[in-house]
Amino acid sequence: MGRVSADYSPGGSVYSAVRGDGCQLRLIAGIGRLKDFWGGLMKLEKWALISEIVGGIAIVISLIYVGYEISQNTSELRSSNRQSIAERVEDFAIAAASNPELAAVMGRDVDPATLTPVQRQQLLMYNVAFYRSAEEAYLQFLDGLLSEEYWNTRAVVTVGRTQGVSGGPYWARDKGNFSPRFAAWLDGELERE
Repeated sequence: MGRVSADYSPGGSVYSAVRGDGCQLRLIAGIGRLKDFWGGLMKLEKWALISEIVGGIAIVISLIYVGYEISQNTSELRSSNRQSIAERVEDFAIAAASNPELAAVMGRDVDPATLTPVQRQQLLMYNVAFYRSAEEAYLQFLDGLLSEEYWNTRAVVTVGRTQGVSGGPYWARDKGNFSPRFAAWLDGELERE
């Protein structure tokens, strides 16, 4: 083995060594590159942390937006439900106004026993429609789809009709055909009056 000479490159990244027999050995000096490598990792970790923070903020903003959209949808649904119930009540009024026989039955609180068979059937159908509409409104109220204020106006009419002689006998006989929650509510209101 002969003489070995070493040469260092100015960037500090490569060392050369030449053996006496002319064979050149190159060695990458890892110190400078190692610093660059670890420095790059530190930058990468910083970017990863920043991206996690930005991602978290984006998720929070998305959740706020979804909450807003749900609130808007609920409001629109409540409005639609109120409109639907108002249309049903209007349909009852139009039916009575356009049918003299039905108007005679509905226009007064009459004992069904004093009515003709046709009038009793008309009253029965009216009561079915009335109580189904009231039941639906009550269930929508329980589900949060109708405001308490709106439901209370409907509740007063429902209780009033049930306390009369044309609605009370129907309710007493057929309340088992309605949802247990609605029946329990109406019976509770009647007991309280």
